[in-house]
Amino acid sequence: MDWIISVLASGMGAAIVTGIFKLLEMRMSGTISNGEEMRKRVEEKININTVYIDTLSAAIRVILHDRIKHLARVYISNDKVSYDDRRDLIEMHKIYHEGLGGNGNLDALMKDFMDIQIM
Repeated sequence: MDWIISVLASGMGAAIVTGIFKLLEMRMSGTISNGEEMRKRVEEKININTVYIDTLSAAIRVILHDRIKHLARVYISNDKVSYDDRRDLIEMHKIYHEGLGGNGNLDALMKDFMDIQIM
């Protein structure tokens, strides 16, 4: 799951840097005549990218919530989980809760999940 966040963050960082370089290129070529106009365009790009990042974060949070809930229920119903699967689900929950601002709705389910047997 870390790779998804890394790819999205890298992509957004690249888009911001590309946009800033494009604005600098426009400034140097005379398309943008003054610093104030350039500042406004940079702020506009940053605002657009911020909204996009917030939207992606919310989407990832929803997907992780659903995936954690599904997997935890499957493992609980089987009353067993492998060590690797347990570690992966714990990491997903940590990212969901701490990294993406999850609301704690999965905490009780994760507590039940932690009580099952590791195979």
